[in-house]
Amino acid sequence: GGTISVWVNPAENISFAGILHKGVETDFSDEAWSLQYWSGYMPSMLIYNEAGTRRQITASEALELNKWHHIAAVWGFDPGDADGKSWFRFYINGIKQGEIDVTTFLPLKNSDGSLIIGSQLPESHSETYGHITFRGAIDNILIYDHLLSEAEIADLYNEYSGL
Repeated sequence: GGTISVWVNPAENISFAGILHKGVETDFSDEAWSLQYWSGYMPSMLIYNEAGTRRQITASEALELNKWHHIAAVWGFDPGDADGKSWFRFYINGIKQGEIDVTTFLPLKNSDGSLIIGSQLPESHSETYGHITFRGAIDNILIYDHLLSEAEIADLYNEYSGL
């Protein structure tokens, strides 16, 4: 499991545009996780297990254009959980968008695919979708090999919000 944290400033909403994507195959067979827009331009985080099954949490609103937003996701074993469960949580601007117990979803996919920033794919997926590219700015990408707490996510947001 782990945590990703990133600041984005979208200039245009594009469905399925990739922000951070782990995996490079155009058939998505090596996809471990993806932070991207979903239909309706809502930010969404997807994680996959070794069986290729997906769990997804999608924000309830699209991001405001030309404004900075903090996005974070955590997934895996939570040492702070008294029941020893594994969780998947998604945050926008420090506010939890959703939470899924993924204890029975394990093991999570471990991909050798590269990390792609600003797109879902390194090469064109199709004539229609191309690279499925994010339009805007991406900054301050942090990737951790452990889950950050809700307070730590709030600290990351509060450290740079309002700048």
